Amino acid sequence: MVEGILVAVGIVALATLIWAVARASRPRFAQRQQTVEIPLVLLNLVQDLQLHRGLSGAVLAGQTDLNGELDACGHKLERSLYALADQYGERQPIFKSPQWRTVLGRWESLRNNWRELDFHTNLLVHSELVTGLTGILRSFAADHADRLGADRSQMLATWPTLIEHLGMLRGLGMCLLSSRDEDPATPVHASLADYLQRARQALATIADTVNDHPTLVTSERALRRVAWLLDGNAGRYHTYPFYEEMTAVIDGWYRLISTRMLAECRNRSARERLATYARIHLKPG
Repeated sequence: MVEGILVAVGIVALATLIWAVARASRPRFAQRQQTVEIPLVLLNLVQDLQLHRGLSGAVLAGQTDLNGELDACGHKLERSLYALADQYGERQPIFKSPQWRTVLGRWESLRNNWRELDFHTNLLVHSELVTGLTGILRSFAADHADRLGADRSQMLATWPTLIEHLGMLRGLGMCLLSSRDEDPATPVHASLADYLQRARQALATIADTVNDHPTLVTSERALRRVAWLLDGNAGRYHTYPFYEEMTAVIDGWYRLISTRMLAECRNRSARERLATYARIHLKPG
């Protein structure tokens, strides 16, 4: 009976310790979770903005059957941009910074006027917005590198560059296919060739960090597709299959970033570690 009482006392003592550690670690755990959550939200905004750029460019080039997807993407962007400041503004000064206000102002101007722009101006204005958002993302990652860790901070600093090159290839390729322009001297061809080279360089830079992941393989295949189009084959392919192929590759990189960003957060809680210890080592009786 004495042994049972001692075990019970031990269980109560450990339960109290678990509760105390969990309570003390809750703010730190919440901070760590939010430090990971905010880059993912920003990346989602960049992803949607890149998609809006590609779809709007194709519509301006004459692919009007994409209007429905474009409108849905625009509405999602509008909601998300303003919801971010409401949700995180009190805790994260970056959402009340001049950088963030600049992003919002540029989005409002673009949202109201993009249909009045020519293809290249629309591409440029969207790209300035993407640059603004990725700049905020890099600043956040640098400021919170101690919580994010070296690997995740480096990933946030480098991978979005590759994804942006792929996004530009999607937008320019959709324009090429919509217009059926076979003249290699046109600006679209020159820009495609430029971003193809940039994408290849960026992919080579990070290839050893993904260990032959399927997304690396599909990216290499997509870059070969762009090279094939530039080699006089634009008339032999269609806009929507290209859009789907490039979007799948871009989405693959975003999924991979999300998976790696969240990998450590699932098992880092002190409460979970202590609860597991109690369950294994302090069974009553």
